[in-house]
Amino acid sequence: IWVSLGPKSYFVERFGVLFEPLREGKQWFVCCEMGTILGVSALAAWPPKDKASCNARNILLCLLFIAFMLAVVILKPYNSKLDNIVSFVLAAMMFVALACLTISIMSQGMDVLINLAFSMLIASCLLLMFKAIWDILVYGYDMRIGRRKDALKLAREAGVENLQQWSAAQFCKQ
Repeated sequence: IWVSLGPKSYFVERFGVLFEPLREGKQWFVCCEMGTILGVSALAAWPPKDKASCNARNILLCLLFIAFMLAVVILKPYNSKLDNIVSFVLAAMMFVALACLTISIMSQGMDVLINLAFSMLIASCLLLMFKAIWDILVYGYDMRIGRRKDALKLAREAGVENLQQWSAAQFCKQ
């Protein structure tokens, strides 16, 4: 659980949940994820004027997913092996789907590749749903074991009325 180091540092209390799944020193990987999302959005919004620009856009999308996939494999940014595996598999599925669609568009047909791309997209959706359900169950378990309740109880016992002023140093003294 992320805790601020100073009494005026409220960033962690507001956005700490973004960093909890990441290993120490890899918190910046959130920027990598957001950059990938922005890149995909920008490329998807690019209206191709002809077949060549359509192919170029699709190839750039494929390269973007390869880069993200390699970043996950090399950096292993998540604390959980499951998160690292799911991130890699999702990026790989998106790459395969985009590659199949790009090849199908370039070659004027090949329904087999379109069907494979469709299957990859459905499988990635199912994987995301599985991961979301898993995360909700783990969060529920985390709440049940009471780590957050115990931290709140210690803060109240120490006489802290405003939890945003609670610092890691005070928590460690308890």
